[in-house]
Amino acid sequence: MGVADPDGDPVTLTITGITQDEPLGETCPDATGVGAGTASVRAERAGGGDGRVYHVSFTASDGHGGQCSGMVTVCVPHDQRSGHVCVDKGPLIDSTGTACAEDTDENDDDHGGEHDDHVEHDQPDHGDGQGDHGDVPGSAQDDA
Repeated sequence: MGVADPDGDPVTLTITGITQDEPLGETCPDATGVGAGTASVRAERAGGGDGRVYHVSFTASDGHGGQCSGMVTVCVPHDQRSGHVCVDKGPLIDSTGTACAEDTDENDDDHGGEHDDHVEHDQPDHGDGQGDHGDVPGSAQDDA
């Protein structure tokens, strides 16, 4: 899974926040899962942008007082062609917000870059590039 306790105790992950580097889309929230063990992010990006990067923060606990925090990033590239990556502008917008944007991208024929499917991430990404939507390297401390 990527998060391990040095004593071998089971580790519980809790999502503590989800942010993104682009404004919220027409349909929001763009992510759910804060307070749960699994995050769900919308496979959406701004049509004229450079790809969306989600920042998923979490706490790992072993139930015996051992605890650490970490963060992973998830990339939704501008398109699925080989070589397309996201440019991370930092965790600027709360992905769980409800103040949706209006579709103002006149050059985009897919409604502001929206896609109605979700990507489930229930473990930290290791940046192996094998994710459904072009995952980018994340970092997490491995000791709880």
